[in-house]
Amino acid sequence: MEISNLYIYDTVLLLANAFHKKLEDRKWHSMASLSCIRKNSKPWQGGRSMLETIKKGGVSGLTGELEFGENGG
Repeated sequence: MEISNLYIYDTVLLLANAFHKKLEDRKWHSMASLSCIRKNSKPWQGGRSMLETIKKGGVSGLTGELEFGENGG
C-alpha cells in the first residue's frame, strides 16, 4: 500500500472520531443552512468548535500516533 494512502486513512479516522465525539456530546451544530451554491450563505457556526475537537483528538492509526500540538501543528 502506498504511504499516501496510509496517511489519508489516518486523517479520515481522525475526522470520523471528531464527528463521533461531537455527536456523542450532543454539541453538534446543524449544517442545514450551508450551501456551496448560494453566494450569501453564512459561515457554519460549528466550524471553530469542530476544529477544536479535531485538535484535541488523536488516533492510533496505520502510520502511528496522529495528534496535534498546542499550536495546531
